[in-house]
Formats: sequence, structure tokens, C-alpha cells
Amino acid sequence: MYKPECKYEISKNTSFEYLNECKVNNQAVVGYVTKYDFDKKALIVDLGNGITANLPEEFIDPSVLKFPVPGSYSMQAHNVLNKTILAYVEEIKDYVVVLNRARLHEDITKNIDRSLVYNVHIKGISKHGLYVDIAGGAMGFIPMDELSTTFFNNLNDIGIYINDFIPATFIQCNNKKQLYPTLSYRKAFKNFALPEGSCILGVVRQRIPDSNEFWVEINPNSKGIISITDEALNYVKYGSTVLCKVLKAMPTEQEDGTLTVSYKLEFIAKQK
Repeated sequence: MYKPECKYEISKNTSFEYLNECKVNNQAVVGYVTKYDFDKKALIVDLGNGITANLPEEFIDPSVLKFPVPGSYSMQAHNVLNKTILAYVEEIKDYVVVLNRARLHEDITKNIDRSLVYNVHIKGISKHGLYVDIAGGAMGFIPMDELSTTFFNNLNDIGIYINDFIPATFIQCNNKKQLYPTLSYRKAFKNFALPEGSCILGVVRQRIPDSNEFWVEINPNSKGIISITDEALNYVKYGSTVLCKVLKAMPTEQEDGTLTVSYKLEFIAKQK
């Protein structure tokens, strides 16, 4: 999965022949953003081996902006300066390389499974909602009314800040002017994680070495850690069904960008 800000290193063996192959095969290349050129209105990207490229404003995707509103392409708006990025090769003419991240963004967006919950990265905040990076290059928007089921004056009231990661899922949007896919934090957390304080049944599966803690299976996609008292250890064994109380939900991002959840649980009783 493509990452807008990645840990890849630019190649010391980059050549125009290699870049042309990438262009023909629609393969992304790695580059290091060195500066924003106001005359060219483009990011200058080092591709390695002495080859530089231009990433013009019209080919800059929303995920590289701190506050991703079309037209806000000043140097201060970009958060990829002095970082590596991935981009398509749009054109090579007279040894001038032009890159395109907007098309890469479109490809990533088209391939996203909208039935899943994603661990999205908050890139920008406005009075209307959050701009988020969904899957390492695809931009989305979470309206304010999809952030919480209760009233709040500002995002600090519910503990949400720029650069946080939060679970979100896609929802239908009736606003035709909305530029990006619409997501919901409220729906994702409600449907994905069990609320704290709820009581659930789980099956004891594995003891954590040198402790009184066990992994408890809640359903095929989620599990929890439960601490068993010394007294309860006499009758709680592998395969026992136990009644637990949810103390904390802990979503975890997988390699494909989706989420699984584990829980910190409190042991209540063993079920007969």
C-alpha cells in the first residue's frame, strides 16, 4: 500500500531509462522533496543520481497538505518538505521530469474497500470537520456531527488533535459539493468497538507466561486480556467461558490499513 510519507530511500542508480519504464508501466517512483519553487509553482523532488523532478500544483494531491483545501498551495501549506514521497512519472521531455501525485491519489482511492474500518490520520481541522488520510494517500473528510454522539464545544473536549489516528468508516454523503469521501468516527467506533463498562462473555484461550493474565476470545475478530485472581485460578482453565467487563478498547492498525480490536477486561465470574 502506498504511503504519502514513506521510509523508502531514493535510488543512487536512477536513470532516465528507468523513469521512462516507470511511466510506461504506471509504477510509482520514490523522491525526496527539497523545496517549493514559487516561480514554477511546484515542489522540487530529488529522484537520486543527480536527477530532479517537478511536482506541479495541479498534480499535488490533497494528502500532502496540512490543511487540504484546493488553492492553498503555498510553501507553508506543505507537510512533505524534506521527506520522501511516492509519485507517478507524468512526463519526461528534454530531460525534464514531471511527477503526478494526484493520479496516484485517485488510484488509491478507487481501490479502497469502503466496507472496512480504517485507522485514519488527521491531517487538518476546520470548523466543519476533519481532513484525514485514509490509506496512505487517499483523502477523506469527517463532518463534525460524525465525531461524537454528544454535544461538544471544540475538538479538545473529545480529545482529538492533528496527527492523531482514529478509527473511521465510510458513510453516504448527500452533499454534492463535498470534494472527498465522507467518513464517520462515531459510526466506526459504535459498530467496531464494545463500549467501556459493557459486560461480555469470552472464552479463555491462552495464559500469558509468568502472570495471572489470559487472552480471552470474544469473537473471531477480537480478543482481550483478562487478569484472574489467585483464587479464580483454581477453576478458570483453557476453554472456560467467563463473564467480563470491558475496561478499555484498543484498536490496532493492520498492514492493510484496517483495524482489529483488543480489550482490557475485568474478570467477573466463570460461567457454568
